[in-house]
Amino acid sequence: MTTWNEIWDSSFVTQWQKWMESSPDSHVFFEPSMVRMWVRYFQTRERVEPRFLVGEHVSGCKVLFPLVRVQYGWKDSWCRVLQPAGADSFDYHDPIFSENSGEFVSSFWTAFAEESIRSFGRAVDQVVIPRVRESCVGACQDFHAVERSPFIDLHDVAGIDTPLANIPNKLRRDVQRQVRRLEKLGHLQLRMFGADELDLATDALDGLARAYCDKWRVSRKAMDIYTQMLEACLPEDFFHMSVLESNGVPISWHIGFLHKRRFYHYKLAFDVRFWNYSPGQVHRMKLVEEGLHQGATVFDFLRGEEEYKYHWTKSSIGLYQMQIGGPTLRSQIARRARRLMCGSRRRMRELGQHYYRKS
Repeated sequence: MTTWNEIWDSSFVTQWQKWMESSPDSHVFFEPSMVRMWVRYFQTRERVEPRFLVGEHVSGCKVLFPLVRVQYGWKDSWCRVLQPAGADSFDYHDPIFSENSGEFVSSFWTAFAEESIRSFGRAVDQVVIPRVRESCVGACQDFHAVERSPFIDLHDVAGIDTPLANIPNKLRRDVQRQVRRLEKLGHLQLRMFGADELDLATDALDGLARAYCDKWRVSRKAMDIYTQMLEACLPEDFFHMSVLESNGVPISWHIGFLHKRRFYHYKLAFDVRFWNYSPGQVHRMKLVEEGLHQGATVFDFLRGEEEYKYHWTKSSIGLYQMQIGGPTLRSQIARRARRLMCGSRRRMRELGQHYYRKS
């Protein structure tokens, strides 16, 4: 499917949503509203064209893969890349399978690799499929492991005491102590925003953006995508935005999702003025508790193997990536130039962070 008109046609979106609901392991990032939000945001920076794939196995198993062809600018050597929608912003990129078995999955990736070269070989310089969960890789040999995604298994867990019992004693005592300290300051509550509270949620998002940018020294412009995500997805049942308040004062903010009984821990930032109260850890505990109240069976920390995640769990899933290079000389030159330019930008960022820490 190669035009936005056919993709955003109401009949196809309805079918798309049915596939999402019936798929045994579909993830929140390929919900139609999430993909549409990303396309609107990303089209302001690069040229984005749809290349959605719809396939069917001889057995009747169907698959939808929301791909796009991106024409990058000079900073990426005008490289033409076939990638999933949200490749830079979303954590998972598994195709949407109506059934999930090794036979179907492996068959799909074999057909996909062949089709990528045959149909897109001269139209793109590289095919990049990042962060596919191990359950959706099958026996395909074109993938390589890139990282892991920690999660807490909440099946048969009745309350927050069970997850707390599984974390190190020092962390458990600290979280409980910080809760008591914050309660002494006044009422401690986790506040969620409903579909009709866009203005309040927008104010809260501004607090998250300030806290996040102050901590990581990034531009406020980098947070624009979350503004668009809030506007597009707050009415959706799966969108979850919360603020941890102490005595009516916001001290920590979180954007996440509760989708098909899976709670996604997506973006959290706290007010550094309250750092000695461990607001991030307290907020995280409250989110696990809220997930349990909402019937979540998994608390997903998403990509990244930061140490704090493994304080809460030892469980994780592998994430895999596929890269296929275009066959032309133009593609080979574009890929090499892009790698060099990306490497230069990465080194500049590292030097800047080093300078900031020293200063």
